[in-house]
Amino acid sequence: KMAMIGGYSKVNQDVPPFMLVEGNPAIIRTLNTIGMERNNVGKDSVSAVKKAYRILFRSKMNLSQAIEKVLSDVEQTPEVSYLLDFLKSETKNGIMRTGKDQAEDNEAE
Repeated sequence: KMAMIGGYSKVNQDVPPFMLVEGNPAIIRTLNTIGMERNNVGKDSVSAVKKAYRILFRSKMNLSQAIEKVLSDVEQTPEVSYLLDFLKSETKNGIMRTGKDQAEDNEAE
């Protein structure tokens, strides 16, 4: 749903909805706000997804902590609920993260 993948990107993991990804390997670069606006997502919903994005992908919390914070602190619009449902679902390939998260994972190995 409204994810945008840059050309020549190598996508190895599932891309969360509403994200803009690029690179080789591809990583989440930012939120696809333009795509959301073009698809008539209301300003309140775009704002809620932005807040959820910052908590989920830019904070230092692990994913389960971030999901709990989004549930308690962010307006539960249909788009936010869709994003959270995606992140909570079982995935075969794993869920794509930001470059910062992947760099920290590589340092831990």
